[in-house]
Amino acid sequence: MPDGPSVLYSEQNPETNWDLKVMILGEKAPPRVLLSTPFDEQRPEVSPDGRWIAHTSNETGRGEICVRPLAGSFEQ
Repeated sequence: MPDGPSVLYSEQNPETNWDLKVMILGEKAPPRVLLSTPFDEQRPEVSPDGRWIAHTSNETGRGEICVRPLAGSFEQ
C-alpha cells in the first residue's frame, strides 16, 4: 500500500453504492478512494506481494471477482 501501513475496506455511498477506500494509518488525511463506480465493489484483498488487489463486483449483473494492479489505482 502507498505511504506505509494501511487498511483497505469497502464503504457504502448513497450515490455510488459500495466503494473501495484505503486509510493510511497514522495519517491525518481522510481516506483515499480506490474505486468508485455505480456498482458494488466489496471484499478487497491485497496479494501477498502487494502488487494486486482482488475484490468482488456486480458490474456484469452477477457477483464476480475482479483483479487489478494496485499501483496507480488510487484516485487523486
